[in-house]
Parts: sequence; structure tokens; C-alpha cells
Amino acid sequence: NAVFDLQNRNLTATGATFSNDGTLKLIGSQTITGLTPMDTNSGTVNYNGTGTYLSLVAGNNYYHVTFSGAGSSYSCGANSINVYGNFTLSAGIFISTSLTLTIAGDWDDTGGTFEHNSGTVEFTKAVGTQTLTTQETFNNIIHSGAGTLQLAAGVSNWYNSSWNYRRPITITGSTSDLTNYQIR
Repeated sequence: NAVFDLQNRNLTATGATFSNDGTLKLIGSQTITGLTPMDTNSGTVNYNGTGTYLSLVAGNNYYHVTFSGAGSSYSCGANSINVYGNFTLSAGIFISTSLTLTIAGDWDDTGGTFEHNSGTVEFTKAVGTQTLTTQETFNNIIHSGAGTLQLAAGVSNWYNSSWNYRRPITITGSTSDLTNYQIR
């Protein structure tokens, strides 16, 4: 799979359809115009900057999205974000939306810091198993997909106040105490 690394360059496309079968690497400070909607059927957008970014320059819809910039801070503000594949946070800080971050694939947060921003994370995988790998705290979790949400081994500190349980969940290799937490 090819990697298209913009480094710190801007990108303007006119009358083009963007198809991402590889990885689009962004720092986060670029100006990107003409690539909406983003390809939500394939490919990865990798934010790898080292600064503070107050928005996601590639928009609010992704297939796979990765945050890998050491020392970085990415903020979504008040925009709903849709990830139709996997969400990976391997370095830096990801400040989620104050609305809903929807994830259809796996969640892998093993190297960065997730800040929930009082928002909701909704897991929506339609078929099969959706794996949640994290030690972060979520504000509100919704599991609305028809698939199974599985907590990876060692996951224990993943809920804060409200968890909207609507489908099967499997806890493997971990113990989670749901005392005093409302499961709806």
C-alpha cells in the first residue's frame, strides 16, 4: 500500500474523487480543499504532527484513522466524527468531540492519551467482534452495533458515568466492576 505524505504541504483538488487505498499522512496544520467527502471505504489517514491542532484538517469522516505524533494534541471540538474502520491512538493526545465519535471497527489506544471532552463514543460494528483496547476513561459509551464488543485483556478503567448497553459485550482477561454505573 502506498503512502502519500503531505509533510507540511497544502493540498487542493478540483473536480476530483479521492480514493485512498493506502495511507494519507498529515501533520494537521495543512489546508486541504476539494477532498470532501473523504474515502470512507478504504485507506488510513495518519495524523503524525508534533504540535497542537484545533481541528482535523481532513474532515469528520474516515475509514481508518491513526494519531501517531509524539507530543501532539488533536482536538475535534463540537463536530461529530465517524470512523468506518479502526481508530488507533499510538502517541499524543486526542481530545474527542463533545458530541459523538462513532467507531465501526476496532479501538486501539495503547500509546496516547484519550480525553473524552464530555462526549459519547458509539461502537457500531454490524457483524463479528469489535475489540476495545484501552486504559482510558470514557464519558458515555453506546454499543449499538449488532456485533460483539470485546474488551481486550487488561482493559479495566474504561467507563465514567453512563454506558448504554444494547448488544453483547465480552470481557476477556479483565475484571470490570460496574457497581454504581447505570447500564441502559
